[in-house]
Amino acid sequence: MKRVLAVDPEHLPTRDHLDFMYAAVGRGREGSTDRLDVAARDPLHAGYQYKLVYANWILGRIEEADRAADRALQLWPKHPGVWLSRLWTLAFTGRPERALAHVEDVAGQPDLPPPMLEALRASMIALATRLPRDVEQAATRVLGLIASGPSHSVSAVMILNGLGEIDRAFEVAEAYLLERGPLKASVRWRTGQVSINDQRRRKTNMLFVPISAAMRADGRFLPLTKDIGLADYWARSGTVPDFMKESG
Repeated sequence: MKRVLAVDPEHLPTRDHLDFMYAAVGRGREGSTDRLDVAARDPLHAGYQYKLVYANWILGRIEEADRAADRALQLWPKHPGVWLSRLWTLAFTGRPERALAHVEDVAGQPDLPPPMLEALRASMIALATRLPRDVEQAATRVLGLIASGPSHSVSAVMILNGLGEIDRAFEVAEAYLLERGPLKASVRWRTGQVSINDQRRRKTNMLFVPISAAMRADGRFLPLTKDIGLADYWARSGTVPDFMKESG
């Protein structure tokens, strides 16, 4: 990607892919900073605009994330990526009641499978109430989906972190990224499964979003990064992920 950009520094699709790679290897601040410029250069590209929501979230710019999400929803009200970016930033920035209202707005829902919508609704209720029975019900629904498509594991890691279910978040991560442990997760996308974006490769971006901070602070996180190859990447590339810089 850098060789392409050496020829054409303004090639937005390549910058978009590189920025996502940075997010997936723990260099989210670097990728998100560039993504602000990418989104500004093509304000009518739905993909760049919903990823702008995540970029602002990662950079701690919550008001800017809200504005980007509101604008994207006005332009593409039922785009799954747009809809989910609004949901996650509401749910994981202390506004679960608004996130629940977002899920329950049937007229505004994108075309997502009913079991997924039901799991999201249960999760938003649990985030709002924090009642043990609601948390357990949400976790059960979320875990029940991970065998039916890779995207469910990505969202499950974030939701379980949000619910404080860190042990289960690690179990999902190990099942999805290493095919290890008590859970079985779908790791290869098949026609008919949910695909908000590219699901033909396994992802690690959900490990580095703000809501997963408790997971990164856990003693099991570094061994996980070693087992999936990220620690080797950091060593070989001479880079330091954001969470290591933040922890000193």
